[in-house]
Amino acid sequence: GISGSQGVSGEHAKKFWPQAPFYCIGKGRKMSPGEYVRLEAIVSMDGYWSDGTRLLTMGLNTNAQQEAYDTLVALRKRAMEAIKPTVRCSEVYKEVIEEAENRNAKMVPETIIGHGIGVSINEPPYISASDDTSLEEGMVIVIEPKIYGPTGEILFAKDTVEVTSDGCRVIGWYKNWDYPYTAAITY
Repeated sequence: GISGSQGVSGEHAKKFWPQAPFYCIGKGRKMSPGEYVRLEAIVSMDGYWSDGTRLLTMGLNTNAQQEAYDTLVALRKRAMEAIKPTVRCSEVYKEVIEEAENRNAKMVPETIIGHGIGVSINEPPYISASDDTSLEEGMVIVIEPKIYGPTGEILFAKDTVEVTSDGCRVIGWYKNWDYPYTAAITY
């Protein structure tokens, strides 16, 4: 299989996909307490792709970081609640945007909040305002709403879900990521 992964923190977390290894964690400096750490892993095996991203912090979260993390989790959950067969991608997008507005979250503009995955890393359908594709049982979607953190970092985490007959189910994670994890307490 083919794989790629990256971890970014600090100033580099203000970019979507900094070019590894130039912007990787530890490049020319130590990480600071309170920094976000965004880890992304992309793997292909036998012609099919997976994509996962998680958000951690160095040390304990501040109240503002906890609030941002809770908002991110709520947006992903709202997307999962909206995903059902025959629901249009644009309707899922609208539900997530409404949840973000209710929480006063600043969404990263002009981005999709999800996409299909399979024989390529990023394929239709797209969870966006302009994609009216109806979801169908068996589709595999990566959910990735993106918001700005308390100091301008781009925050996102990705869940891969399969559309089922009555909703969707998360695939590929062995751990509950509804709570923030600490990348390191001592460093």
